Amino acid sequence: MKNLTKRMIAGLMVFFLTGAMVPSGQAAEASGFSDVPDTAWYAEAVNWCIKNDIMSGVTAVSFAPDSAMTRASTAEALYRAAGQPAATYTSRFSDVSASASYFNAVSWTAEQGIMSGYGGGTFGAGDPVTREQLAAIFWRYAGSPAADAKAGFSDEAQIAPYAQTAVDWAKGQGVINGKPGNLFAPKDTITRAQVAAILYRYMTNGADSPSGTEPGPAVLLYQGQASMRIMTNEGKVIYIDPYVGEGYDLPADLILVTHAHYDHNGVDRIENRNPNCQIITWKDAIQNGEHQVFDLGYVTVEAVEAGYNRWHDVSECVGYVLTFSNGKSIYVTGDTSTTEQMADMAEMGIDYAFFCCDGVFNMGLEEAAEAAKLVGAKHNIPYHVTARDDVFFDRTLAEQFNAENRLILDIGETLSVE
Repeated sequence: MKNLTKRMIAGLMVFFLTGAMVPSGQAAEASGFSDVPDTAWYAEAVNWCIKNDIMSGVTAVSFAPDSAMTRASTAEALYRAAGQPAATYTSRFSDVSASASYFNAVSWTAEQGIMSGYGGGTFGAGDPVTREQLAAIFWRYAGSPAADAKAGFSDEAQIAPYAQTAVDWAKGQGVINGKPGNLFAPKDTITRAQVAAILYRYMTNGADSPSGTEPGPAVLLYQGQASMRIMTNEGKVIYIDPYVGEGYDLPADLILVTHAHYDHNGVDRIENRNPNCQIITWKDAIQNGEHQVFDLGYVTVEAVEAGYNRWHDVSECVGYVLTFSNGKSIYVTGDTSTTEQMADMAEMGIDYAFFCCDGVFNMGLEEAAEAAKLVGAKHNIPYHVTARDDVFFDRTLAEQFNAENRLILDIGETLSVE
C-alpha cells in the first residue's frame, strides 16, 4: 500500500477493535431490510455493517444479500471503514464520473494501492468481485503483510499468482474461509451477504493481529439417534437434529435440522439459546431447488441431498457437511437412501461421515456401507441404526456396519474433529 502509514493502520485497528465492535453475545440493531430476516445466517453481520455505516442497502428497504458485490461497493465499504479520509489523488478512470457517489472511495483506494484499475484507464465499477480478488484487496488494505504458504487448498493451482500470498494470509487470519471439500473457489463471485460477513469478522476480530496459534478441533458429543452437539474451537455450540440424549444445557449458537420428522426436529428441547442463535432447517437449506451453503465464520455449512425413498422426499430433506476453522469436516446424512450426489462427494475430502442405517425408513447396513465407499470419508460412523421405539442406539447393529475406517460412537461419547 503506497501511503497508508503504520499510524493509519493502527488507527483503523483501534476502530475495528473498540468503537465499531458489537460486544460478544449482543446483536446489532435490526437493519429493517425486508430481505434480511432476523434468522438469516448473515443478519448479524449485515446489521453490524449498517449500524457502523460500513455498507448501505441498495434501496431503503432492500439489502440484496444474494447479489454480487461490485468493485465500487467494495471500495466504498473500505473507504467508510477508514473514516472517509481525504484523497490527494484524483481518480481519472474513464468510467468513474466525478459526480458518482463512489468517486472519493475509488480515488482513495487507488491512491493507497488497494484497488487499481484495469488497462485502458477503466476501473470496472460495476464489475462483480471474485473471492481471490477480495482476498487481494483485503491483504493490500492490511498493508500487504507476510504470510506463511500453508493454505493448502485443493484448488490452489487455480488461484491467480497475484492473489496467492493474499489467499494464504486471508486463510491464516480467518478473513475468508475455504469452502467444503478444502476448496477456495477463487473465481467464484462473492455476494453482498458474504462480504458483510467477511467485513464483520475482519473488523471485530482484528485480522491484522494474528494470534500465532492454529485453530483447534471441534468436539462432537453423540446424543443418540441422529442427535449430536458440537462445540467449536471458538466456543460456539451447534446442535444437529435435536431429539434425544443429554447435553442440551449449553446455550445454542446454531441449530441444524435435516427434515420435519419428530425424531429430528425437537428444536423446542433447546431452551437455552444465545441471543444470535440461528436455526437452519431443510426449508432454508433448499432454495428454488438449489442446496445452499452458509458461511458463518466459525463453520461453513453446506446442504447436500437426502431422501430418495418413500419416507423421505429429496425436496424436503437434506444432509449437511460442516467444515470447521481448522479445515476438518463432518458429514451427517440425515434420513436417506443412497443419493445421486454421493457419487460426487469424494471430491469434498470429508474427514468424518455419519451414515444412517436403520434399514426401515432409511438405508440398511449393507447399503450404508456401499454409500460410504462412494463418499470416501476418512472415517465412517454408523448412527440412527435402529427404528425401534425407545432404542436410540444399538451397538450390536452398529458393529455390523462393514465400512472401511469405521468408528463407533456410543451415546454420550465424544469425538475430537481433527
